[in-house]
Amino acid sequence: MPVCTLSDRALIVVTGSERVSFLNGLLTNSLAAVERGEAVYACLLTPQGKFLFDFFVRADGDRLLLEVDAARRADCLRRLSLYKLRADVSLAVDDGYRVLAGFGTPAPTGGIAFADPRHSKLGWRAWWPVATPLPAGVDAPFAPGATPWLDLALTAANAVAVLAGGDAPNPIGGGAVSVPAAEAYHRHRITLGVPDGGIDLEPERSILLEFNLDSLNAIDFQKGCYIGQELTARTKYRAVLKRKAQPVRLDGPVPPPGTPILANGKEAGELRSAVPGLGLALIRLDADPAQDWMADGTRVMRLA
Repeated sequence: MPVCTLSDRALIVVTGSERVSFLNGLLTNSLAAVERGEAVYACLLTPQGKFLFDFFVRADGDRLLLEVDAARRADCLRRLSLYKLRADVSLAVDDGYRVLAGFGTPAPTGGIAFADPRHSKLGWRAWWPVATPLPAGVDAPFAPGATPWLDLALTAANAVAVLAGGDAPNPIGGGAVSVPAAEAYHRHRITLGVPDGGIDLEPERSILLEFNLDSLNAIDFQKGCYIGQELTARTKYRAVLKRKAQPVRLDGPVPPPGTPILANGKEAGELRSAVPGLGLALIRLDADPAQDWMADGTRVMRLA
């Protein structure tokens, strides 16, 4: 089963006697589970309730480790530092770990591993010490047909993607080939409708509930105040959303993230992350699925 290195993710370490209360007052989720030794998924928002960063948070002894988007880690540190004031908290990068993700196989021993808290079928993540050799099979290509609900049969010109829980279709022509482990992981993630914070959500623009993060254990609506709480609660209880993220099938070349999805010349949504044959799209709630949806020449279809 696929196990891959997520080179686009990196760690921040938070120490100090007020580390838990400091983060608990900033992030969208309660850190009570972290104090019980569990991992938590949460986000940092702007004061206007727009997405800034997503985190996996877990305790490691007397410190907290935060997994973040590697490309924006320095900016994340800077923004968190703005809220320190006189709190007994220290923030620093931690380059002592690689981030691994896998599904369909047990997490390896020897690192800091935990079930992905976003979805029960998503698998696990592990922070693996860079000084320790990677477990066997990490980043090995993934052969098609290994799971009945996720057919990765590929040809030179085609890819087949299947609904979670559905039956695998017959491969289309030619001999099937394996795919990179990272692509297999992202295909699995997209099929489950789980966004990637570094690809799917846009800093200072995206609204968490548009990407179903309220259903993916990123928000605690019962906890105390946090940055951006007012707009997040208003969005939930007043049902003011106009778009929702959902998996889609792609018939054609994979367009880049941000490509508009058009129906008869009018915008029906926007493609976010994608792999051959499958993508996660932000679709307008009033978009008619009976119309032809196109994204830069590629046909887009709802999975349902």
